[in-house]
Amino acid sequence: MYLYLDESGDLGFDFESKNPSKFFVITLLAVSEAKSIKIMNKAIERTLDKKLNHTKKRKRVVTELKGNATTLEIKNYFLKYLNSHLPQWDLYSIVLDKQALIKQLGCPIKDRVYNQMTHQLLEKIQFSQLEQVNLIIDRSKDTLGIREFNDYLYANLSLCLNLKTKLYISHDSSKKHKGIQAVDMFCYGIARKYELNDQNWYSLFKEKIVVEFEFRA
Repeated sequence: MYLYLDESGDLGFDFESKNPSKFFVITLLAVSEAKSIKIMNKAIERTLDKKLNHTKKRKRVVTELKGNATTLEIKNYFLKYLNSHLPQWDLYSIVLDKQALIKQLGCPIKDRVYNQMTHQLLEKIQFSQLEQVNLIIDRSKDTLGIREFNDYLYANLSLCLNLKTKLYISHDSSKKHKGIQAVDMFCYGIARKYELNDQNWYSLFKEKIVVEFEFRA
């Protein structure tokens, strides 16, 4: 299994002097086979070629799909191509209401919240029959943060993984792994639902969401 992870929103908790997002969302896109990655990559490349870089008049070439930088029409084109060529893919998402968490715990530690959210989300996936799980994350942490994140997951997912299941975690760029670009598109749609009550994009792919739940500290 291949899992691509991305987030939307921020983990700022200062609502008095700053203007952070009200919600923070982490989403996983899951595909079962390596050959599925080629199809997903093709969906990204085709959308870029046909919808964003299709004219020579553009002053710059767009190299990545981003949820916050593409129109609903482009998102829908990507989704239709993906669904028509890759029927089996799933989304898992966890949502943090930051103001509710502040009322419960006070000002939380950002990295700890991120790690706990990822752990709770991964617990929703059935790993018991899998021999190998590859978790690919859009790199945003420094070396120490990556080590703490990986150690936390390895320690806390032991009950979900059987003795034969190997878990590999990599933190890399979205340019290198187009699956990160794909999950960014969907994570953005889920976040818009909570942040702005905008379900225009969300409604088009919601049938692919296996799990969508609120984080509990």
